[in-house]
Amino acid sequence: MNDQELRQWIDHWSAKYPADYDAVLKPLTGKVGFTHDDLEVIYEWKFSGLWPKSKVRLMREFPEQHVIALSGRAFACSDELGALVILTLIPGSGAAGASAILTAHSPERYTVMDVRAIRSLAMLERWQASLGTAASCLSWPDYLDTCRGIAARTDRPLRTVDHALWAAKGRRA
Repeated sequence: MNDQELRQWIDHWSAKYPADYDAVLKPLTGKVGFTHDDLEVIYEWKFSGLWPKSKVRLMREFPEQHVIALSGRAFACSDELGALVILTLIPGSGAAGASAILTAHSPERYTVMDVRAIRSLAMLERWQASLGTAASCLSWPDYLDTCRGIAARTDRPLRTVDHALWAAKGRRA
């Protein structure tokens, strides 16, 4: 797929992303640290229809001062892998949840890593099977670089690329 075709693919699929779906994340952008309530919003948004209640329960059992301290440390971290790994210390997040937390904080810098997006990258022949089919800390740097590369090549914001990858679920058209 050449850059023009990729741009058209991004535009097609990002238009299918629910227009108001990210509205709940807007108040979280740029906060110094996240609270239990902030993470509950993110977990419900990211894991909707999967298992958000158990993830929220696990996170709520973790002391809030630790949630605030860990999220603040991750947001201040200049190393993107380090930021993700720090957030995986919060119960219920894992690599996928941690990427959602980073995206909620800095949507211009991060994107959500999940199986739907990975399937789309594989279909676009921009993801190697050896990197895995699920979100992981080990593949996070490659994932982020790949998504940023697509954004640069298509002249689209990273969040638009993220919307397209998620909405497509690995489909070509």
